[in-house]
Amino acid sequence: MSWLRALKETARSGLEIERQKLEPLIALRGAAGLALVVGVSLLLFGPEIAASSAFGAFQAAIATFQRSWRPRPVLALVSGASLAVSTFVGYVSGAHVVLFLCLLGLWTF
Repeated sequence: MSWLRALKETARSGLEIERQKLEPLIALRGAAGLALVVGVSLLLFGPEIAASSAFGAFQAAIATFQRSWRPRPVLALVSGASLAVSTFVGYVSGAHVVLFLCLLGLWTF
């Protein structure tokens, strides 16, 4: 199989919707959890904290609902820890443009 054909088949399979595997109740459960976290943090702390907690809740929901060989709590904890570390490092390096651009380059890989 040529490289171009493999790329074409990969793109097709990535854009294909598998209707028999759609699970709207799981999506609703994830959205409700996200709404709960954002609503409580918005009510108690304000929009800045609510936006930050939305990122964490969204990342934990993705880790929890994906199919994997690892236990879901481990994925959620690792996902949250990686978000915490990357947020802290981004905050610390934000004042230094060159360092922050290097960090953005590192995050893309």
